Parts: sequence; structure tokens; C-alpha cells
Amino acid sequence: GWGGENTEQPIRTWLCGGDVVRARTSVVAHMWRTEKDKRTIARYKIREKYDNVARTAAAWFDDFLPKFRSGNTPNVNVSKTIELKKRLGCKPFVYFLHRFRKIYLQ
Repeated sequence: GWGGENTEQPIRTWLCGGDVVRARTSVVAHMWRTEKDKRTIARYKIREKYDNVARTAAAWFDDFLPKFRSGNTPNVNVSKTIELKKRLGCKPFVYFLHRFRKIYLQ
């Protein structure tokens, strides 16, 4: 599968000491795959089905995981990400919620 990086990357960055910045002239786009346009054909095969959004929640939401799909993240192994979080000294998810509390409280 694909997707979820738009959620996982900024959370990981903010919780592990970085910042997300945008260049004033940046342009973000996504190219959707269509059968009619041969330029969009995937050049790889996915052997297993992944739920990247569930993987993100399982890895980063900590005590708030039950708020995501009632904590239901089947077949998601995030042990390597948990090890990375410990090694980098990343902050808990509550830090993210506190940092952006004005957005969530409105």
C-alpha cells in the first residue's frame, strides 16, 4: 500500500526534534495512476498489504491509540519504529497535541 506518509513524516519530525518548513515557492502535487496513461504505471509490485495509516497510529499515538479505530491496528509491527523513537529520544504524542492545542481546541 501507499499513503500515510503525509501523517507519519510530520509527526515523526515534530516529536523527534525537527521542524516542518515550506519554501515560499514550493509546489506540491500528486500524480494519480490511471490505466489510460502509461506514464503512471507502477514500476514495482507490492507483495503484502500494508495499512500505513494504522502503522503510523500504532507507532506514534502512544496512549491515544485507542482513539484511532478503537485501537484496532491488526498485523502492524512497529517494533523498529519504537526502537528508533527510544534511540532518538523522541517526545510522546501528547507533546504534539499540546504544541498544536489551539487548532484542536477551536
